This record gives sequence, structure tokens and C-alpha cells, in this order.
Amino acid sequence: YSTVIGNGRTLQEDTVICGYRIPKGVQCVFPNLVLGTMEEYVSDAQRFKPERWLKPAQGGSGDQLHPFASLPYGYGARMCLGRRFADLEMQILLAKLLRSFKL
Repeated sequence: YSTVIGNGRTLQEDTVICGYRIPKGVQCVFPNLVLGTMEEYVSDAQRFKPERWLKPAQGGSGDQLHPFASLPYGYGARMCLGRRFADLEMQILLAKLLRSFKL
């Protein structure tokens, strides 16, 4: 269950990917929605298991995940500039939500 459908890049030079020649200028899209549901990258991929993203020390299942099975903010030099802002917004939302309850 990816947060984005995919990430795209425009090739800056002719490239060969898996034996296919792809010319410069073509836009390649990496379908996160598809990759995140492939059993070869994520075990039991069709089942909603949020704990799969936790490390075993945090209560996760310890299943092996491919490091690029989910890239909601992209990767590398062109990754999303708003990632840190989005992470901060999530922390603020959780803090406000927790304040609503008596613990």
C-alpha cells in the first residue's frame, strides 16, 4: 500500500536496462504501487501489515524487505524536498492526537 503510484525520471543519456536499450529523453516510471505488492520483494504482500516496516527490536516481524520495495519520497539527489516537512507534520499530528486521550 504505497503512498504514491510511482516515481519518474527522464533519462539524461542512452541507457540499457535488463537488456532493453532506452534512448535519452525517455521518461521512466518506477511503479511503487506494483513493486510494493510483489512477493519477491515483500513477504505476504497482499496483506495489510503495518508492522512489517518496523525493525525486530521495535516489534516488527523480522521479515526481509528489499531496500527499494517502497520509496514514497523517491531516492538520491532528486528525492522529495518536502520529506522532512512531511515527517515533522506526522510527528505533530501524533503528538496532538495523543494529547486528546488520557494515558
